[in-house]
Amino acid sequence: MIGSTRQVAVYAYSAPVDLRKGFDGLSALVLNDLGRDPLAGDFFVFANRTRKRAKVLLWDGTGLCIYAKRLEQGPLRVSVARPAAGRPVATDHE
Repeated sequence: MIGSTRQVAVYAYSAPVDLRKGFDGLSALVLNDLGRDPLAGDFFVFANRTRKRAKVLLWDGTGLCIYAKRLEQGPLRVSVARPAAGRPVATDHE
C-alpha cells in the first residue's frame, strides 16, 4: 500500500516536458529548475506540450516512483490554491 500520513506539497512544472525522461531526467528538473529536493517526499507533476500525458515523480521513503497518466479526453488542468497560513508558497518553472 502506498500512502502518507503527512502533508505533502504538490509542485507543477509549468513548461512542457519530454515525457521520455525517466527518474534521472525528472529528478534533474526538480533539483535544477524548481530548486527542490526530489527526495523530500513531495509530488512533482510534469506534462507534455499537449497536456494529454503527465508524469508524477515521488519519493516514497524507499525509492523514487513515477506515475504516468494518459488522458483520453481534454487536457490536464491544474488549479492553483493559495497555501494555508504559515505554509510556503510553491514555486514552479517559468
